[in-house]
Amino acid sequence: ILKEKQIRTPTKLPGMRTGSFLGVSCGFAHTMLATDQEVLFGCGWNSQGQIGVGDAPTVATASGPVIPKIKRLDVGTVRHVSCGGAHTCVVTQTGGGRTFGANSCAQLGNGKMEDSRQPVVVELDGVATVSACGEEYTFVITEDHTV
Repeated sequence: ILKEKQIRTPTKLPGMRTGSFLGVSCGFAHTMLATDQEVLFGCGWNSQGQIGVGDAPTVATASGPVIPKIKRLDVGTVRHVSCGGAHTCVVTQTGGGRTFGANSCAQLGNGKMEDSRQPVVVELDGVATVSACGEEYTFVITEDHTV
């Protein structure tokens, strides 16, 4: 764990030796990193389940970030990950969608408006390739270039 309270220069995080990193995304106060080994890492606030680890408390300490390994989350191989204000969207290699976290504006795309602390499957019209999240919304682009 890093001993500084604030990290002011690019710094390698200890314990991050799991495959190659495919992507990183930051929300208001959480960060998700995807690897090529079917593993997601997350850190930061988990107040609304945006890290996808259930009711785990906020994952950070005053001495630095804690990077818990989130094992597979039943999402398969990750193609893309994006973070909104307090939610996360994962696009799998097969083009499926998984979302978790805040859902007060239906940003998880599951037809409900309750937060989800575990990944939920999102039914898509097509095969997703990339996603983008804002504070309270999510967009997905499919292989045929539709949104």
